[in-house]
Amino acid sequence: MNRPTSSLKPSFLMMVMIATASPVFAADPAPVDPHRARASDRGVRDLFEATWEAPPERLKQLGRASLSRAARDGADMALLNYTYGVVLMKHNDVDAALSTFRRASRAASEPFLKRQALLNQAMAMFLVGQGAGALRTLEEIAKEGNPDLRTVDLIASVATFYQVNPSSSVRIGPLRQLEKDYFATLPAELQTRYRQRVKETQDYIGQIPALREKMLAEVTKLEEEMGKVAEQGRAAEVERVRQQQEIDAATLQVRLERQQLEAMLLSYDRLIQKAIELGDTTLAKQLTRQKADAIARADLSLSIHRTKQQQAVAARAIIDENLGLLTRKHRALQQQTQSERRRIDDQLSRPPVPFVPEYEKKALLEYAASLAALPAPANPMPTIPTKNEPAEASPDDEGRARSFLSMARTLEKRGRLEPAAERYQRIVDDFPKTKAATEAADRLKDLRRTTGS
Repeated sequence: MNRPTSSLKPSFLMMVMIATASPVFAADPAPVDPHRARASDRGVRDLFEATWEAPPERLKQLGRASLSRAARDGADMALLNYTYGVVLMKHNDVDAALSTFRRASRAASEPFLKRQALLNQAMAMFLVGQGAGALRTLEEIAKEGNPDLRTVDLIASVATFYQVNPSSSVRIGPLRQLEKDYFATLPAELQTRYRQRVKETQDYIGQIPALREKMLAEVTKLEEEMGKVAEQGRAAEVERVRQQQEIDAATLQVRLERQQLEAMLLSYDRLIQKAIELGDTTLAKQLTRQKADAIARADLSLSIHRTKQQQAVAARAIIDENLGLLTRKHRALQQQTQSERRRIDDQLSRPPVPFVPEYEKKALLEYAASLAALPAPANPMPTIPTKNEPAEASPDDEGRARSFLSMARTLEKRGRLEPAAERYQRIVDDFPKTKAATEAADRLKDLRRTTGS
């Protein structure tokens, strides 16, 4: 589920952060394998180009495709997963971003990249209400030492925010202790920065009522529009009733005129028959002409009333269509209004974490490019993946391996142990770097112990 987040919406604190944003990737990385560095640079640029402005319905498909290409190319998948997490945060899919940052932090071998992934992981956890887990992550970062601006900004922001706006997901005692212990480790210039962030966060908190009022003003506009639509709907209902009355009146008139015509024709037929019986052919012809004239007049009148009936039916159909549109629009506005109210409550109840997607993108592009420009290590290790041993499993490989694993488990449950073992072995052979392969290997060992083979 996509979550609207205060970190990704313009706010007072965000403007300050943009003005004084700390460098995201400021470390001086060690020499790296040239092929891996170039592949990573290409992968980062390709991922941003494919997904940064992608429509929501295609975002994950394009992201998986870019990650698969990067994996095949031999890129650093920890860096690529970190990049994809930034993209997901930019698109407000915080839950998916959290999972991606977790993958990046687990896979990162370079300490600085791991630290940045953990920081963004903590930010995302705060935003989805996982305060306890976020605190543990921050404690892990703080214990490593080497304080940096981003960690200072995050701890200062969340500690200040939650002490003023308590949340059930964050325990204030451990948060205060973390703040106290971390602040004591900071050099003078970072203590100054910390106090600055505290002041900025306090200013933001002070502006929350005004921000809420401003946001609710937009909701009020939606409610006013919803009221107008409801009024239009009521007017359409009245018009529909009127048109139905016209249809009913026209239908009744057509029925009456048909009855009158039938009675008149019957009367003429009797008179004509009587004249013929009396031998008065002149009268019979005269009555026949009168009958024809009466039929013509009746047909004209019926045609007029049928036209009115058809026009009323057509008008009602238009009203029905318009009424349906108004009903759907009213329902959509109602849902939007409710969603906006929830978004406002959610946005203003979360800390304004220091995450600016545009800065992250710029920094990542520069960082990846700098890696590609670095000299190779003295004794470079080959990092180009072999056919059967990719540098890291791509999402597509993981998905296919999971499908095979599901089939193998089904076969095993049905007692078909030999085909199940063949499936497990195929997963281990074809997708060795996937989590599914690890599970398949475990199941294969259990099967072999069970069957004694």
